[in-house]
Amino acid sequence: MEYDEVCKRLENDPELLAFVNHLLTENYELKKYCASLERQINQNSKNSIRPLREMYSNESPKNAKR
Repeated sequence: MEYDEVCKRLENDPELLAFVNHLLTENYELKKYCASLERQINQNSKNSIRPLREMYSNESPKNAKR
């Protein structure tokens, strides 16, 4: 399928557009999480690896008390 054809289908199908957007968003968050894990591993951090929900929540320990 050609790029222009895909764009035309997305323009004409709001449900498909929402689904594709959701997949891209999920992929982006997963890439950020993996990159963060890589940095932590490369730094030989003695701290435990924080869970994904903590890393991206507004209630993370870093931001909790300001």
